[in-house]
Amino acid sequence: MSPNRPILAVYGGTFDPFHIGHAAVCSAVLAEARVAELRLIPCSIPALKDGACATAAQRLQMLAQWQQDSPFRDRIQVDGQEIQRQGPSHTVDTLAALIAQRPEYRIVFVLGSDAWNSLPLWHRFKQLVSQVSFWVFSRSGADAIRYHPGLTPCHTKEGFFQAESGRFWIEQGVQIPLSSSELRQTDDFENWPVPLVIQNYIKEHNLYRKSAGLDKSERINDR
Repeated sequence: MSPNRPILAVYGGTFDPFHIGHAAVCSAVLAEARVAELRLIPCSIPALKDGACATAAQRLQMLAQWQQDSPFRDRIQVDGQEIQRQGPSHTVDTLAALIAQRPEYRIVFVLGSDAWNSLPLWHRFKQLVSQVSFWVFSRSGADAIRYHPGLTPCHTKEGFFQAESGRFWIEQGVQIPLSSSELRQTDDFENWPVPLVIQNYIKEHNLYRKSAGLDKSERINDR
């Protein structure tokens, strides 16, 4: 395959909610002219995490509103395929579908260091690492980034962008200051570090508030 194929960057996660750390990752990815498209894919039912507080539809809508507010909107696509599928969300299935749908692209998977460190626990790990390469973003206060079998570090970003699969690049220039779970532990909703359009949506729909009267039995169990 041609080393000059355009890059499709896939960024999956719970996004519960999408915060400024996520936005910083997106900006860093889209700052690379070689990235033709950033695909944001909120998961439905997480295989390795507790269920989300916001529903799948709400998380999808928050991402769509952020996309429309972004100066990079034409290079961003919000993809609901994991929400539309039944059962737990497995990245290996999502990537296989994208590879079949978009063979003209080189696909790289974007993730934070917390998710990266748990990668060997992901469904069909060996198949997963044979499909794509991984663009890893560090998070302040997170555990040190681990090395995994079957994955080779790239020493230059140019080399990473030309790698077909089984490689990874650690992005040191962007720091993610928090996780969504840490954010939800505070009730200081007015000062949550989320994009303004997300903050407005949270307020409008009274999300993440104890006063919303939702207990765990009423929450939809999707990441």
